[in-house]
Amino acid sequence: MIAEENIEGWIRVPKALASPATDKFFLLHVRGNSMNKASIGDDLIEDGDLVLVRQRMTAQSGEVVVALIDGEATIKRLVTAPGYCVLKPQSRDPTHKPIVVGDDFGVLGTVTRVLKKGSDLLREVITEQGS
Repeated sequence: MIAEENIEGWIRVPKALASPATDKFFLLHVRGNSMNKASIGDDLIEDGDLVLVRQRMTAQSGEVVVALIDGEATIKRLVTAPGYCVLKPQSRDPTHKPIVVGDDFGVLGTVTRVLKKGSDLLREVITEQGS
């Protein structure tokens, strides 16, 4: 997807999910199936979910990141190597291939939580916004 600030709304999440309070977080709507075998905690990252992202410009090898490549945002697992990085999909769809990048990409943040479509937290938020 083209990376642009496209605010669809505001959601209050429990402080325990977005901590420490000094960090900045954002939610990203997952579109596609390139990470449908990847999990954060016990939850797979699937099409239609929201992921909670800790805003950071760097990440450690092995973390699931939101990366910016040529103006497009993607969620992938970061693998670092000397002089380059690989953004690896974790998908049941074999058409998704790893992306090898140099210094021409940016990390927007690391995925810390998956909010499943239909989750109780999202139902509460939708109910509050509708009232």
